[in-house]
Amino acid sequence: MVAERFLNGYWNWQWRRNPNGVESSQLSALMDALTNVSFNDEADKWIWNVNNSHIFSVSNARQLIDAINLPSGNRPANWSKFVPIKINIFAWRLLQNRLPTKTNLNDRDIDVPNILCSMCNEVQEDASHIFLQCEVASQVWVNIAHWTDLSFS
Repeated sequence: MVAERFLNGYWNWQWRRNPNGVESSQLSALMDALTNVSFNDEADKWIWNVNNSHIFSVSNARQLIDAINLPSGNRPANWSKFVPIKINIFAWRLLQNRLPTKTNLNDRDIDVPNILCSMCNEVQEDASHIFLQCEVASQVWVNIAHWTDLSFS
């Protein structure tokens, strides 16, 4: 125990060999970190500093992981009951810019040999280009509008 190494106000280290090089600088840093440490006879215990109760729970761990990894934003997921769930999820991912476009894959350090749009081969492939700006996509929307008797004007 660390407390056993601190006797009468002095550190009593017992080494198999004397620390050298990086080890001696690490020991100095440890000694500096321990200057204001006080010891008592209580048993050691883990404290979870994520919540006020200081008690670990899977729920609190999940909230912490989600807060770090999930995109934050004020946009809630507005699911439509009239379309399949996979369409809702796709639309939500599109609005969050979380679709695996070539630009997004490249930004995540995934090797993409060519980040130009696969349809027109002129502009970087991102969600905005694929669904709105690409000439091929525009023609698809025109054909969908014609097929469904809708107007996109």
